[in-house]
Amino acid sequence: MLTLAALYEAVLDAPAVGAAWHALVARTLADGPARWLLAAAAALVPLNWGLEARKWQTLARRVEPLRFGAAARAVLLGLTLGFSTP
Repeated sequence: MLTLAALYEAVLDAPAVGAAWHALVARTLADGPARWLLAAAAALVPLNWGLEARKWQTLARRVEPLRFGAAARAVLLGLTLGFSTP
């Protein structure tokens, strides 16, 4: 939640940046090939996070058993901390 608030404040709350972001998204969605690339990238993000969680689950198994859900939460927490810290 903290990451979303910081992202909103940094990107969408600033008028010039928000307008540029909206123009970029509108231009990308209007173009056929770019639209498919954006959809493919959006579809691959959860797959990437799932593979990352599986990797950590496998690596942690040597030390302590870890459920996939716990590994996925750890990956998402790491992403959040990575976005909100320098």
